[in-house]
Amino acid sequence: MTSTSIYQPYFYLIQHKVTKKMYAGSRCAKGCHPNEFMQPNGYKTSSTKILEIIEQEGVDIFEVLRIDTNLDGLSAYDYESLFLQTIDCANSHDWYNGHNNSGISFGTQEFENSMLEKYNVINPSQIDYVRDIISDNMKGRSKFLIEHGIHRFQSSEFQKNVQLNLVAEGKHNFAGKSDKATERNMKRVKDGTHPFLGGDIQRTMNMARVEDGTHPFLGGNIQRKTQRKLVAEGKHHSQTEKHSVDQSKRQLELVAEGKHHFQSGSIQSIHNKMMTSRQLYLDVKLLFESLSMVKPKCLHRKSNDWLDSKYKELISIQECQNECA
Repeated sequence: MTSTSIYQPYFYLIQHKVTKKMYAGSRCAKGCHPNEFMQPNGYKTSSTKILEIIEQEGVDIFEVLRIDTNLDGLSAYDYESLFLQTIDCANSHDWYNGHNNSGISFGTQEFENSMLEKYNVINPSQIDYVRDIISDNMKGRSKFLIEHGIHRFQSSEFQKNVQLNLVAEGKHNFAGKSDKATERNMKRVKDGTHPFLGGDIQRTMNMARVEDGTHPFLGGNIQRKTQRKLVAEGKHHSQTEKHSVDQSKRQLELVAEGKHHFQSGSIQSIHNKMMTSRQLYLDVKLLFESLSMVKPKCLHRKSNDWLDSKYKELISIQECQNECA
């Protein structure tokens, strides 16, 4: 261990080389310094579980993934607490942490008040550097699953079963676009010639999206960048002539029915209450909140088709997180 007289609190992240389980903690005792960490005669966390593993397997069984001393103005303990509570490490099988350093439960009013007081936000994921931590963590998990060939999208049989279930329930997204397209797709499913029924088609498509960095699980910014790129190229669906015609037609219909929002404040209020009472809207809103994702503006105005598609997407993200947990 390198001796030093400099007092330097720090946050650390370690990973078991075999199980890939991780442990996050901090050190702020008098005279502490990162140079002492995980050294033969140095500090090796306060976790009895970690210490037992080290005693049985040696300190080298753990890899030090990260040591931070620049903690954005937070104390080492507060930074650790924020990290643990944001990812909810105590309730994840990927972490050795048995608690999240909190006497206040995550998601309660007391927790939100504390967050507002300290960081002027109500959710840790709204803090820029915490958002980066979450994004990096999810990318790391996905990368590990891909490298070991155990990511769910790499199972063509899994994808095939999901698609067939959607078809059987009448919820597949290829239905409803037009009667002719739906009929054609249903026929291809029955004949066994639809692309999603192929062996490696879905896997190949997903792997290509991973390689070029456009797969949705690689980060929320990808979707936004894709939309902006389409707008810049004049290819966004909202820029098409058909979209404009449909929008104009819809506006005229609302005016003719006396239901346009500019015609009456009470109508808009009633309309908003009706839109926010939809179970599908409530389900999607709850998923956004449970995944700590920022909801789109005017979510209550989205159509049932849009909400249904977003619901399936969020469920997939949630399942992916659960599989990774």
